[in-house]
Amino acid sequence: MVYNPCNTTSFHSLLNEKNMTQCLYVNKNGDTKRLTIEFQGESRFLSNFYPCKVTLPAEPEHDLPEMEFSSIENAYAAWKTTGGQIRKIIQSLSPKEAKELTYSKNFPLRPDLNDEDRLTIMEILVNQKYSDKNPELKQLLLSTGNATIIAGNDWNDTFFGFCLKKSFGLNHLGRLTAQRRGQLQAEQVEPELSYT
Repeated sequence: MVYNPCNTTSFHSLLNEKNMTQCLYVNKNGDTKRLTIEFQGESRFLSNFYPCKVTLPAEPEHDLPEMEFSSIENAYAAWKTTGGQIRKIIQSLSPKEAKELTYSKNFPLRPDLNDEDRLTIMEILVNQKYSDKNPELKQLLLSTGNATIIAGNDWNDTFFGFCLKKSFGLNHLGRLTAQRRGQLQAEQVEPELSYT
């Protein structure tokens, strides 16, 4: 589907299309660009639930060692607590189970939880996901070219995502992923430069 903001089609109605995961839009200069709206289908690899190798850094101040996880969702859920035993349990859960556990009323959230640290740990994990630790995911991210990445959802995540029901969101996950892609693209260009 092509979205042109200069015509009467509204962006809101575009986002409400059934099964809309990607589309093209035409900006005010007439340039066409790909827009990834949801992390489904061929864009599923962008989801934090997608399997990958990531390492949660050690936190000596909480006596927590470095830990390996099989998805960003699991690592992020574990980071939300300073309980070492709970982190070990989260390692063995599915991403969905890990996320659900953090929403239970008895989950011991870390006392120092704040938005700045949430963004810092997510950036660390996103950078690992799209690195030589996961070469196939690194290449898939590079294959998105210059597509705008929007972590569209219908579960009201307006911090890391963009809630399609509310037509609002800060889209931090989309931004961090696009930022990482820019870093990888720059790394590809640098080796090609030679000074003679």
